Amino acid sequence: MKKSYFILIFCFSMIELLGQNNWVGTFMGNVNGDAATLTLQSAGPGKVKGTLKDTYQTFEVTGETTGNRFAGDAKENALGLAFVLLGELNGNTAEMKLVFELLGQISETPFTLIKQNSSSTTSAANNSASTKAKQVVHLFQLVLNWIQM
Repeated sequence: MKKSYFILIFCFSMIELLGQNNWVGTFMGNVNGDAATLTLQSAGPGKVKGTLKDTYQTFEVTGETTGNRFAGDAKENALGLAFVLLGELNGNTAEMKLVFELLGQISETPFTLIKQNSSSTTSAANNSASTKAKQVVHLFQLVLNWIQM
């Protein structure tokens, strides 16, 4: 019975290991007619950090991802600006929303960003996924050997 629990835990762990954070990368679009670039990098499992830049400010972004959804904060320290940043990724299209409070009222600004693909980023992601897949296969073989003991 203990072995079957171990196998289940192992399988779920490997699924998590193989899961990619599709939010890592560079996204470009417009916010209220102003060009904007969101650049995110991994900050641990299910976490990202980066910047959101427009013509006037650069915001520090931190957030969490679950599947194709993003929830985080964007802060511009010099002016003390801060807002909630929400998003849902469909393919390479990120449907985003800035949520902030102004004079006691909640305001939402929807906008769309497109993930930018570069061959080096895609190649690195493919190599990383391939390495992870090999690690999973190796770990699975170790578990099978352990079970047969």
